[in-house]
Amino acid sequence: MKFLDAHEITMQNLLLDKNRAYKVPIYQRPYVWNEEQWQELYDDLLGLTDTDVHFLGSVVVVVDLKTTAAVEYYQVVDGQQRLATILIWLAAMRDALEERGEMELADYLTGFLFITQYSDGQFTKIPKLTLGEFDNPLFQEILEGKFPHMNESLLNRCYTYYRSKTEGDVLSGLLNKISIVHINVFSHLNAFRLFDTLNDRGLELSSVDLVKNFLLMKVSGMREIFDETVSLWNEMFTRVRDKDPVKFLRRYVLSRFKGKVPEARLYERIMVALSHAEPVDIRVFTADLAEKAAVYDKIVRANFSSEAVNRRIKNLHLVEVTPSYSLLLPVFSAFDGTGRGISEDDVCDILSAIEAFHIRWGISGRFTGNLDRIYNTICLELVGHDPSQYREFIKNALAEELLENGIDDKTFARNFITKPFKANESRTKYILLSLSRIMKPEEQPVEAGLVTTEHIMPVVLGQRWREELIKSVGSRDEMLKLHRENLGRIGNLTLVTGDWNLGLSNRPFSEKKEQKYYWDTELAITNTLLGYDRWGFEEINQRSRELFNLVKKNRLWTIA
Repeated sequence: MKFLDAHEITMQNLLLDKNRAYKVPIYQRPYVWNEEQWQELYDDLLGLTDTDVHFLGSVVVVVDLKTTAAVEYYQVVDGQQRLATILIWLAAMRDALEERGEMELADYLTGFLFITQYSDGQFTKIPKLTLGEFDNPLFQEILEGKFPHMNESLLNRCYTYYRSKTEGDVLSGLLNKISIVHINVFSHLNAFRLFDTLNDRGLELSSVDLVKNFLLMKVSGMREIFDETVSLWNEMFTRVRDKDPVKFLRRYVLSRFKGKVPEARLYERIMVALSHAEPVDIRVFTADLAEKAAVYDKIVRANFSSEAVNRRIKNLHLVEVTPSYSLLLPVFSAFDGTGRGISEDDVCDILSAIEAFHIRWGISGRFTGNLDRIYNTICLELVGHDPSQYREFIKNALAEELLENGIDDKTFARNFITKPFKANESRTKYILLSLSRIMKPEEQPVEAGLVTTEHIMPVVLGQRWREELIKSVGSRDEMLKLHRENLGRIGNLTLVTGDWNLGLSNRPFSEKKEQKYYWDTELAITNTLLGYDRWGFEEINQRSRELFNLVKKNRLWTIA
């Protein structure tokens, strides 16, 4: 029995075949081509000579079970991006021709977009290509000539791009000089085997695509489980499609399977873990993947039923703790807000511990590459614990990791006071905002995106700054050395809001005070600078210690 049937065909012959139409299976990813691919296709076509042919690649299809006597349907398991782009380009040409009054040629192009049938006194138009459920409504509007101008989707942008590229004899080249290999692999199982073979030989598919193909191959022999797995996969992808599905998949793998894994090895890791799984096990795995995707979506959007939980998640976003998402998947899977699983207080305490862990880890300059290993270990050790034990177990595990990596209270204090901070990092802004609210509890919350971190002693020293600092230390070389060492310390950083004067930020400290520069921000951490008569290296050291004393007194970023 043949494994596949392959033959080369021009785009014109493919689209003019009135007996074949194409559908994109519901498990396929949505349309993702962008201007880079559109431009490349356009340039390739425009650069062809009279004897050239542009090979567009292969289109891999499987006969659809809903094939009728009138039309033979094929599911497009690879090649939908190319086919959809060509059809959108033809629709854009048709609309341009109609606008110019060239109706005969415009009607001719419509024949490439639809199969027209006549029955019982009526004409029926069957789309030559039907996309997946995410894209098809808009795609069909484009084919019908009902272009929705306000839509900013990639399909719409593709249409707009090619609508401006209809000059010259592009049409003839588009239909007669584009060649593809039409591959009928007869079954989904053959298709997935083909993808595995191509991937081994260097085909660039994302980890998510490869995992999908692998899972569906494992269940392709059982129709009911296949359909359920497709539905669950679709549910998962809907949740994370705009949140980088590969990153979600990596977090999921780190929450379930032992060992660190880079994005490029996700497919291999899942394939090994599920190599002996039965179809029913694959369905269970995909169901869990869909459940965790719903949790991941809520984590990314800070969209749980508890406002207290959401506030802490938003804080974590500022601290940049994405490695912890692997741990948050099982934690939030046990949290439903009703009290039946892990409690709201427990979740808030865990989130605060994660925040403290990351701030201590980052300020102490420890290697971020170890975080995936740490969270992977905690996730696996969490298995078997009752949700009521999660809080103490996780807090103890994070505290132990800090100590094992040499981050005790003294180390944290020393680094907080002396180490440089990256001024524009959201974590730095969050720390400064937190300290400001402690100084003035009634202070109205300010979003980190609305503040700018300023170096009180500026990065570029003007003449007056240089003169004053040299007086305080005795030599130019010593002054430059201390400037480098003190510039990024927490004591030399503050926050400004509103329409602050960028030109004023490099002025001498005395001028900033005179012009009430530090009053305009309405933040206590900046207002308190008015209490200083001058600003130099001693003041930076003094303020760094004062800020840490606030941290210590209020037990900030402590895993208690």
